[in-house]
Amino acid sequence: PDLFAYYSSTLQDLSAGKDLEVVLRRFELALLDCLGYALNLHYEAETNTEIAPTGQYYLQPDTGFVRLQGETQAGSVGNMLFPGVDPLAIGSDDFTALSTRRYAKLLMRQLLAYHLGDKALASRSLFTSSSR
Repeated sequence: PDLFAYYSSTLQDLSAGKDLEVVLRRFELALLDCLGYALNLHYEAETNTEIAPTGQYYLQPDTGFVRLQGETQAGSVGNMLFPGVDPLAIGSDDFTALSTRRYAKLLMRQLLAYHLGDKALASRSLFTSSSR
């Protein structure tokens, strides 16, 4: 029921002409939350310490953000790095900064791909066909 309420709210926001990217990121976050896959965007996964705005983090999709420990780890991580300020902003529903929007999109792509596996979302074709 919560997911359908978010879906209805998302459709209303889209039809009202609200910012497409922000509306979609909010829905994706709600989707992951309703399915039990929400990440803590304020605390590190392994240490449960607060994410530092100036820290660099990589995503472990099944547990959350882990702080990068030194230059040597950067090459071995193999994942995209997130500045700490962006997960904090996403977790606070603050999408005003362009970097936060960019990282939110990349974050959602990584998480959805991880949880969906090889199943594709049809949303791109939906938006492409509706814009014609």
